[in-house]
Amino acid sequence: MNLTLDRLSALAAIRSIRCGMAPSVQRGLASLRRTGIATPELPEGRQRWSASCIDLSKLGITRDTWSKHPLEVAVPSERDRIRSKAFSSIIHSASLPKDAYIDAGNGFRIASPELVFVEMGAVMQPEVQALLGYELTGSFSRSPIDPRSGTIAYGIPPATSVEKIEQFLSRCEGNAGVAQSRQIIRYVANNAWSPAEAVVAALMALPLEYLGYGMGRLVLNDRQTAADELTRSGARESRVPDILIPGTCVGINYDSLYHLDLDSIVEAAQACALAPKDAAAAVTLENARRSVREKVLDDLCRNRELAAQGLVVLPATSEDIYRKGGLDALMLEVFRTIELLSGKDMAENRRALASRTVCKRRQTLIWSLLAWERGRGYARELLEREQKELQRLKDPRVIEVSLTI
Repeated sequence: MNLTLDRLSALAAIRSIRCGMAPSVQRGLASLRRTGIATPELPEGRQRWSASCIDLSKLGITRDTWSKHPLEVAVPSERDRIRSKAFSSIIHSASLPKDAYIDAGNGFRIASPELVFVEMGAVMQPEVQALLGYELTGSFSRSPIDPRSGTIAYGIPPATSVEKIEQFLSRCEGNAGVAQSRQIIRYVANNAWSPAEAVVAALMALPLEYLGYGMGRLVLNDRQTAADELTRSGARESRVPDILIPGTCVGINYDSLYHLDLDSIVEAAQACALAPKDAAAAVTLENARRSVREKVLDDLCRNRELAAQGLVVLPATSEDIYRKGGLDALMLEVFRTIELLSGKDMAENRRALASRTVCKRRQTLIWSLLAWERGRGYARELLEREQKELQRLKDPRVIEVSLTI
């Protein structure tokens, strides 16, 4: 059998491999051979193409993952189209790099992370494509089954890098997603560690016309080595601020809702209340309290040690992105800190906060990008608004007016 998965189907396979769900690919994406499109060939013993004739379980993809939509496959020419409603054949008439696909074994090839990023430029909103870039070049992966709310894999090797995507783009011709991809990759940075961190970084980096804060490409999770003088006094040898803003001494550390395990103290206290004479319960409570206290102290020491290296790293919390206006308030503090400590004029960036309408739309965008169930509703709201605006722009009366202004 030969079959080449493309677009969203390839993205699902990439996520499955990165999440460790593909039993036939144990060594990760980097170990797989680069190749081109394969001419589709039916599995042995099969006479015609159907949904049941393809076993995607070796790629960690269940039937439920793709049964609601056709499986997207790349074919080299019109005559190689798969004549079945279960498949959507994509013909790449434009020239692609010869290494645009990956051999995943068992007769499957999948679009490379670089090609997937480029192709998504034709179907994803720019902000969503930016987040995909942070995921593919970062050390986390979303679930192939439920990318928004499913289990996230952390601490894994990146699927690609910003540099590799840029090199791939320089070799692409005619693909519908190239134009947007060349714009968006400029605002993606390597080494994001989590989806929430990626949301904050993407909004900070994106220009004002994309409802971002206009700071350009950032530096993520870059280890800062302390001076010998500091380490001799007891400081850590190095610290890793989540986000640094180039050309300034300012950065951000994002602390999620689970950064401090306060629930462990509550649970241990409740156990003590139910069994006040239980020595083991008292020890558990004390250990939970001490653990949280040590984490708080380490955070404070981290900020002091980074400040001693000339870096002012502001804390960001989950409330800053989930609370209405929270990220705007944080960015205003970032702008002021940069102006005061780095002497950089942030007047252009402040324009992101100048309009209530823009801030309202940005908040809807932020909520639409977050990993919570309500995000789906906000995403639909943005899509409907975009479709209405496109319809309005197609109105000849609107076009006539715009040409006379």
